[in-house]
Amino acid sequence: MDFEKTTYTQGSILKNVWNLSWPIVSSYFLQTLVSLVDIKMVGALGQENIAAIGLANSAIFVVLMLMMGMTVGSTALVARYAGEKSKEKVQLVIQNSFVLSVILALILTLVGTVFSAQILRWMGGEANVVKIGTPFMQIISLGSIFLTLNITFSGLMIGMGKTKTNLYILGTINFLNVIGNYFFIYGIGFFPAMGTAGAALASTLSRGIGAFLAWRTVNKWGFTVTKNHKKVFHYDKEMLKKIVGIGIPVAIHALILRLSVIGLNKILSYTVYSTKAISAYTIGLATEAISFMPGIAFSTAATTLVGQNLGAGNPQGAEKSGWTAMKFAATLMSVLGLFLIVFSKSVIGFFTDDATVISIGSHYLIVNALAQPLIAVTMVAAGALRGAGDAKVPMFVALFSLWGVRIPLAVMLGLWLNFQTDGVWLAMLASILISSIYLSRRFKNGAWKSIKL
Repeated sequence: MDFEKTTYTQGSILKNVWNLSWPIVSSYFLQTLVSLVDIKMVGALGQENIAAIGLANSAIFVVLMLMMGMTVGSTALVARYAGEKSKEKVQLVIQNSFVLSVILALILTLVGTVFSAQILRWMGGEANVVKIGTPFMQIISLGSIFLTLNITFSGLMIGMGKTKTNLYILGTINFLNVIGNYFFIYGIGFFPAMGTAGAALASTLSRGIGAFLAWRTVNKWGFTVTKNHKKVFHYDKEMLKKIVGIGIPVAIHALILRLSVIGLNKILSYTVYSTKAISAYTIGLATEAISFMPGIAFSTAATTLVGQNLGAGNPQGAEKSGWTAMKFAATLMSVLGLFLIVFSKSVIGFFTDDATVISIGSHYLIVNALAQPLIAVTMVAAGALRGAGDAKVPMFVALFSLWGVRIPLAVMLGLWLNFQTDGVWLAMLASILISSIYLSRRFKNGAWKSIKL
């Protein structure tokens, strides 16, 4: 592979940010679209099915966030070494990332298949929700190796700047997922009607095909993944230490965020709306993910751009890239936020005709739509810092803002002061404001420019 064609350290910063980001935006759009299609198709089976998927996915992502954190570590290191034009170091990152993906897949498989019912029950699921969600969670867990491999290869491709290739593979996965949903959920032709479990099976099969395509692509680029089994599981202590050094804080950050979702679900289960509140939150999160896409995409782009520019010895370019990505994300997310405000009821109403769920969900969208510029700053600043290897600060900021502010304030406003779900949504807004202020200041002071990887 010619690193000159995959790095973004020369030319217009504005153009580099956009060229790297638009395929990532498109990738997240496809993933979000499929999530919404899943909810829409499963929603035809009843509100309890939506709640079951929401709780099951929240539980699965607690473990999966560990893999996503490790992947950010891999992305940052690949970006840095690609900027240095060191193919040997990129090879080591790929090999050790593969080892980590297998280990975490085994953990997810064990936990998800054996303890699924207990976990869903602990999260506040009612009896019928637990009954529906258990097979869904077990099937997803059994195919976790495909899920972790896709996450790993996606992160590696982004670090190398191969965002278009990543888009093509994710597009294939999502297309096959939707087709599989149609056949397995409702039972078309000789396929059995599996309901919610069918959505899980469709996801697992499509991810398996995607993992194979990504595996083959990386091998074609000249990086050893399958040619020699000893090299596949090559263990390099120093490289693993670097991956984990960045990945663990990112994983903990993601875990903190995911646990806060579970915590809010638990709080919502104590409101007067109970399952309907959880259902509205599930739909709201999935819908709001559309507005999150620019933030996530430009955050990922910032990780790559900062890493590659620092690797190439261009800290000024790294800083400009970070601020440019931040401005892009804030602008796009603000526009999408306005859309959510204007069409809040229509958006929620697309997924359900329950008046209570629509009312709760529309309030959620309005409050969080107002926070979109702040969310953009939080996401991209965190991504830029991670690209430099400064991953601990975003983690500590998340710990304080989510568990020191959001959860306690949600209990106080939602339950003690009896604002119910509106109190929970306002608590979210307060925590977002705090995190955006601190992370933007951290990036501005520039201490991250001197970090060595």
